[in-house]
Amino acid sequence: MERQPDIVPIQLDSQNDFDPMPHERKLAFEIKDMDRNRTVSVYQGIEKYILYALLKEL
Repeated sequence: MERQPDIVPIQLDSQNDFDPMPHERKLAFEIKDMDRNRTVSVYQGIEKYILYALLKEL
């Protein structure tokens, strides 16, 4: 069985119709892409699902 790579590339698409309502949710953390000068903001409530998905893949 072929081993999966430890780090896999992902692509984040911006959705113009999605409003994360930052004024109603507290920021959990930000991921900064220094090469492309962009920031992904993750708000409280979703960070545990992201962590769970990452840990499940390890």
